[in-house]
Amino acid sequence: MSRDVAFYLKGRPSGGGANSVVQEFTALVHNYGIGYLVIQPEQVTAFRIAYGWNQTILDRVKVALSDLPTDVLPIATTNDSLREIRAALDDESRTILYYVQDYEPLFYSPHTDQHITAHESYSEPNNVVAVVKTDWLRDTLLRETFLPVVKIRPSIDRDLYFPEPLDQQAGRPTLVAMVRPATPRRAPARTVAILNRLAADPNIRADLVTFGCTNEDLEANGYRLDPTIVNAGRLAPERVSELIRRARFVLDVSDYQAFGRTLAEGMASGAIPIATRFGAPSEFIEDRLSGFLVNPSDLDGTYETLEGALSSPVEDLDDMSRQAVRAVAGWSVDGTALDWFALAQDVV
Repeated sequence: MSRDVAFYLKGRPSGGGANSVVQEFTALVHNYGIGYLVIQPEQVTAFRIAYGWNQTILDRVKVALSDLPTDVLPIATTNDSLREIRAALDDESRTILYYVQDYEPLFYSPHTDQHITAHESYSEPNNVVAVVKTDWLRDTLLRETFLPVVKIRPSIDRDLYFPEPLDQQAGRPTLVAMVRPATPRRAPARTVAILNRLAADPNIRADLVTFGCTNEDLEANGYRLDPTIVNAGRLAPERVSELIRRARFVLDVSDYQAFGRTLAEGMASGAIPIATRFGAPSEFIEDRLSGFLVNPSDLDGTYETLEGALSSPVEDLDDMSRQAVRAVAGWSVDGTALDWFALAQDVV
């Protein structure tokens, strides 16, 4: 009999981390008949609407760790969910998988309570096994912690992210960027400044589109987009995929990326990434072949790269788009679900 697993996901149905967990959990249920997802009770309706869950999936969704079968293998997804899982277990020797999708100590200023708490989550007893999907995260954990680390493949939902015919990219290119005002490491100020500079440049011929937040979110955090920039707001995964499939470029000038889900999904859709070189993007983007890697702290250098990309011949961009698709061709939700299934059976 296959060993069952349960992801514990706190928070709202938004962001790449939540999308990864939900799509991998869903594939486990459909492909192998295993998998539970524990979420907050007040979030059930929001998740069901955001991801279109049917009754088969809803039957595997729980609202408390105590609702799970006693022999399930728990999977923490954040440092606070790890602490709650440990507190809920009767047997302190039971193995816990820790799905590390970012290195959380980098979220906070050094020596703050939050920074210390996040770092301590990687200094747990020997029954915790970290699970990552990039070399950068694996190397970071091996350097900064004593946790054993297992790497699995990243997941891309191939029902949502696929390329359109390149002839639909003829004419004025579209550049898409996510703006997350509440997430400083995603560099919202830098992203808005670069987009506004592009919008004001008479030599730039491109449609600029943002998503990830509302206009009210922007205003509340002191950001103002040029009137020519379209903000699509907060989008469900289906709407994100529609937007990205129409894009020629996807921009991400974050301080670093532990993975870069929007970049990878964009590449699967034929969009050319213009991305921070810090963190994991360089693992799947080859500079000037399948995309562009930039030093985001060098604003002038980043802008020069954007100018060059937006003015490149269509034939060159078509070639780069094909290379982007090939670079992530081996990633799928089914492949990652298989990795989880195999890992669950192997863990002692």
